[in-house]
Amino acid sequence: MIRPPKRAVTRFFIPLIDVLILLFCIFLLMPFVEKGATSGRLTPGEAEALRRRIAQLEDMVAKMNQAGGSPEEVRRLEEELAEERSKRASDRVNVKELYVDRDKLTLYRYENTAQGTRYRREITNGSEAVELATAHAKEDPSKELLYIVFYPPGRPAPRGWEDKVALWFGRLARLEFRPGGGS
Repeated sequence: MIRPPKRAVTRFFIPLIDVLILLFCIFLLMPFVEKGATSGRLTPGEAEALRRRIAQLEDMVAKMNQAGGSPEEVRRLEEELAEERSKRASDRVNVKELYVDRDKLTLYRYENTAQGTRYRREITNGSEAVELATAHAKEDPSKELLYIVFYPPGRPAPRGWEDKVALWFGRLARLEFRPGGGS
């Protein structure tokens, strides 16, 4: 049986050594912790867009290898894939904002006129949503289109609203719903 130490100095140093070992272990783990972890995180939509683009490029490289493409083409595709992996998520995703009007149960966004005045454009049905998504996708076809739909804070999104809007946009764009806007 282990007997507790009889001297007061020894009783003090044993717990102290345990604490020092714990602090040393934390010190050793610090380099593995991500620097600026809050700023480097991707939203689910951005992460999914990144995964799809990387998978698409990897498929292209695999097809080129199977088809016996020239080494220059394969090298070019591998470089494009490496470049795509090194880009930040904000460089890969085209983010647009939409808002929910709680009173009318409509979706809207702010646009500018030719004179520079800001007005509210409502999106009331699927065809308007498809038209808007198609126009935004044509702005920069190399980027994934992501709409962040803001609904009024303090209240949950309307029931069935997320499904309805997702049906409107279909596969043209990713949608992410967040509190913090709308009326």
